Amino acid sequence: MLAKELFSRVFRKANLEEFWALRDIGFEVEGGRSLGIIGENGSGKSTLLKIISGVTVPTVGDVEVNGRVASLLELGAGFHPYLTGRENVFLNCTILGMPRAAIEERFEEIVEFSGIRDFIDAPVMTYSSGMFVRLGFSAAIHSDPAIFVVDEVLAVGDAEFHEKCRRKIRELREAGKTLVFVSHDLGIVGDLCDEVMLLRQGRIFNYGTADKVVSFYIQTVGAKEGIAFIARDPLHMVFNNGKLALFWNGIELTKFSSGYTSILSKDRWHNSTEGFWQVVESSEHRIVAEGRQPGLGDVRYTWEIELENDRTILWTIHMEVIKEALIEDCKISLMLNESYPDWLSEEEEETFEEFRAGDPNWIVMSARTQSSKTLAVRRSVVAGTERPGVLFESLRPGEMVGARVVNTGLSERARVLQFEDLPTRSGGATEPVRYELFRSRVRIIESDAELEEIIAERRRARSLELGRLRAAFDRASLRIYWDGAELTSRHGGFTSVCSGNIWHDSLQAYWRHDKKDERTLVARGKWRRLPIEQIWTVSVADEHTINWEIDLVVEGQIEAEEFDTSLMVTTSYNRWATDYGEGEFPEIRHKDDWEHASGEYKRGIFVSAHSEEERLPSIRMEFKGPREDFICTAVNTGQSLSARALQCLDILGRGRRAVQPGEYRLLDLTIHIGET
Repeated sequence: MLAKELFSRVFRKANLEEFWALRDIGFEVEGGRSLGIIGENGSGKSTLLKIISGVTVPTVGDVEVNGRVASLLELGAGFHPYLTGRENVFLNCTILGMPRAAIEERFEEIVEFSGIRDFIDAPVMTYSSGMFVRLGFSAAIHSDPAIFVVDEVLAVGDAEFHEKCRRKIRELREAGKTLVFVSHDLGIVGDLCDEVMLLRQGRIFNYGTADKVVSFYIQTVGAKEGIAFIARDPLHMVFNNGKLALFWNGIELTKFSSGYTSILSKDRWHNSTEGFWQVVESSEHRIVAEGRQPGLGDVRYTWEIELENDRTILWTIHMEVIKEALIEDCKISLMLNESYPDWLSEEEEETFEEFRAGDPNWIVMSARTQSSKTLAVRRSVVAGTERPGVLFESLRPGEMVGARVVNTGLSERARVLQFEDLPTRSGGATEPVRYELFRSRVRIIESDAELEEIIAERRRARSLELGRLRAAFDRASLRIYWDGAELTSRHGGFTSVCSGNIWHDSLQAYWRHDKKDERTLVARGKWRRLPIEQIWTVSVADEHTINWEIDLVVEGQIEAEEFDTSLMVTTSYNRWATDYGEGEFPEIRHKDDWEHASGEYKRGIFVSAHSEEERLPSIRMEFKGPREDFICTAVNTGQSLSARALQCLDILGRGRRAVQPGEYRLLDLTIHIGET
């Protein structure tokens, strides 16, 4: 055979290609520490262990090993197939440097640990792969090495033996032994290793604590053509086949699906992580990736991800519908680590609830809102690990966006910041077109004070203040405050349209707002399934007066029976007044039904509410100019809302079957605070 090989080498044409299994590797493991080495097949893990063990000599560079090494690199390495298990134990332990007396002293312990006593005198060629690894691991680990080097041999064997090996390795660690461990079992690596090295294409790609490197590695596993990395220290980001993972100082902020999109079509959600992706552009600070979404016909994504600085990510998503496709809803989600304790938006802030045992459903934490464009979580510090705050904001001007904060089920244990979009394209077939699906920004905020100031600034942008009075567009409604205390309650000021015997409240619309000046705020809202837009112009005339103009833009003919405007106030208001009378609000008696306080239903131009509490000023809502076609009334809501409501009803809308496209002034109201 040797002669044949030499003859072949002389006469065959050389076809050699230089390949570096490892390159630019440098690290140090202190005595008594444990290092885990992870990476994909072919990344150089086994080659590195062979160099440490002295089996292979490095082409360049130096390796310094202080202490006797026991290595278990391959299944049955050092075993002679024709020798018995007993004979192979003595042979293998001798190779590992143990004197015969020490082997005899520990032989029974080695056999007992291996669990194959009944077969110890049988040739090892008759052993199963599990028996091979049991005996080889037992011999190596009982050789009392200073350094124990283990390759992926524990992949063979049962769960009971795996747990026995873990306990033994922990004993070695406690005894001050050094461990270098290669495994694809990330659970074992995280459990047994102080530090972890991630190899990729023969180079060290990441090095650090087990939780940091393992979480990073998990987010980088997938089809290679759909993976890219960008970084501006300390912010690192991984795009991986339809999801976006964020790392800060090596610590992962996201979790599981990380940043991803979802499309609802034919009652099924299609997540971007299910798509087929390819990175078409990758530079130091920018990634462009294209993906196809199975199950949606010919629908394609383009993700553009750019690091604007070391704390800010600009994330833009375009959708191209090649063929007509039914798209009912779209969402963009940022799934974050469960350690984040609190969340904030422009409209509210709360502490996350605990995850519910046995409940697989996601729980919405925030109030339903179609007007917030900013969601955030405060920084977290758990077990010495600090994660900065994260701010997630929608940047699409002129588009309607809904926002919500969610807790996942117990199995995922994650916090989710989510925006919902495409209201005007939902509910029907989308024509072939390319458009911007989402445009958003993710910001890393290290200081809670900085985060709260950003949120406060966003809140001021939707508020008007003058003296003791503050009016705000909040939670898709008009809110009124006096001396810092809210006078409105529950739904605040909102409008309702009855079309086709179905009520459409402004609370269900998607809103955007623009503060024209310090005394004027304009908000525009659209409904998903109603071709209308409402325009609210809210202005503060003086410390006691709010002007509220409501215009209607009809984009397609609708049927409308009634247009209402309501202002909900707290139950501390116990008296009401209208053009035709006054009286006390009765007790709220009905669970859900609303009840007119006056018992009458007449035309008028004003309705007011009064309280016996000195801190609460009176509230009077009236029409500007002479109008004879409105009803003003005071109402008790049901027990579920428990509020008083001042209402203005357009009775000319009653029975009107068709409203043609065009612009209409619905109401021109004045709200007086602190005046009778």
